[in-house]
Amino acid sequence: MMALADLAAPALSGDQVHTMDELVVFLQRFETLHGLKCWEITDIESRIGQPLPKVYTQFLTIMGRGGGDYMRGSSAFYEELSSLQEGGEELMAENGLPPLPDNCFVFWMHQGYQLAIFYLNDGDDPPVYYYCEGYGQKGFELISYSLTDFFVYQLADTYPERKIMIPDMPPSPIRRRD
Repeated sequence: MMALADLAAPALSGDQVHTMDELVVFLQRFETLHGLKCWEITDIESRIGQPLPKVYTQFLTIMGRGGGDYMRGSSAFYEELSSLQEGGEELMAENGLPPLPDNCFVFWMHQGYQLAIFYLNDGDDPPVYYYCEGYGQKGFELISYSLTDFFVYQLADTYPERKIMIPDMPPSPIRRRD
């Protein structure tokens, strides 16, 4: 019979998380997740005038109000969502860059100097693009091939001691590890 402690222990080679379902199972071992109600997601979609990608809807449904330590210090949850687009516009303007691209959705900011977007018409699990002040970027760089990969990367960043296996990422000189 397996002990409860064995269920929470990572594999020696590191936890493997590849899908949103695996990410949720991992987080539920350590955190209390607070999701949004369907009407709250519908309200977001009404404000932006189109549906959100399926993976993002899944994220919001399961942990849209917070995930404990997961992504703590980053603005990625419901209470701050309405201000992220404006915050992204301000960050671009402050750095003398063009405004946010059309049809993008700012879903994540960190400490006011980093932001991540996806395009609303880029499929159910869209690629993620990233901008960080102070790296000389002229615009957004591809940071992950999918939104799922971005969330897994954030998991590895939140729990470095768990040695989570990070998915293949696009080549980039920019990686947040603070």
